[in-house]
Amino acid sequence: MQYAITLKHDSLTFRASHAIALYTDEAGQPFFEPMHEHLFRVRSTIDGPLNRHEYVIDFVAALEHLKSICDSLDRKILLPKDSTDAPDDRPDNSVLLLPCTNTTAESIAGWIAGEFRALLLEHDLFDAPPGQYRIQLELEESAGCWAIARIYV
Repeated sequence: MQYAITLKHDSLTFRASHAIALYTDEAGQPFFEPMHEHLFRVRSTIDGPLNRHEYVIDFVAALEHLKSICDSLDRKILLPKDSTDAPDDRPDNSVLLLPCTNTTAESIAGWIAGEFRALLLEHDLFDAPPGQYRIQLELEESAGCWAIARIYV
């Protein structure tokens, strides 16, 4: 039997700005939409086996780690680390360079999922061997518009 927990809480939000490359022109240069801000909402579901205490993972600890990621993104300008053509009009202390080529909601969700997985592993919150858990990270960019990333543990 498979089980899951879902983390959905009012504290799992962050306000951040980004600009995505909408397309490339004939010369291969990206065309960026204007920099704009969102109030992103995050929720996550973790699927896996029950541990010896009969729960998938500690709700409280998992929520705390996911909230810490949201807090680290709050009031940041999210830019692609791998793109040399990203807009460059920003204060340095407010920028977070993500390891992607375009800061779409999908890329941001994938980055958060990877960071969340790393924190859960670092704090030894999984009891079963690798390959038995899946983290689904959902990121709402605009009302009703969710990007979803899934990562296995």
